[in-house]
Amino acid sequence: MRLSSVRVSSCLAVLILVAACSSDGATGTVSNERSVASLSISSPTDTLRSLQDTVRLSTSAADAQGNPIAVPALTWTSSDAAVASVSSTGLVTALLDGTTTITVSASDVRAQATITVAQTPAKLAFITQPSGGGLAGTEAA
Repeated sequence: MRLSSVRVSSCLAVLILVAACSSDGATGTVSNERSVASLSISSPTDTLRSLQDTVRLSTSAADAQGNPIAVPALTWTSSDAAVASVSSTGLVTALLDGTTTITVSASDVRAQATITVAQTPAKLAFITQPSGGGLAGTEAA
């Protein structure tokens, strides 16, 4: 049985296409994936003013040429989880006054942001000793 020239031409065209699109030309593997060379974190604020306040950090990724690429799977950590926790989606929650470093990583590439928790009192209350010996409270706004 003889192969038609159209069939041979079609098979040859497919082989050439696969070789031209391959990442290394030898294996025939097609790969459009670019590796993450850098990550950056952005935050609308770096200071949380009350406990349980939250801020969502966002990140961007770039390849070795500095071109933006899709953000890969990320791992978020807090250097001091007693001061602020961070979720798997980059949501930071204030827990205690202090400063912590939030790190995001993808494989071996990392970026960091410093977050400070510094509570601001809503109002102060002063206690004075009246002349009659009992305690009386007065408030200042």
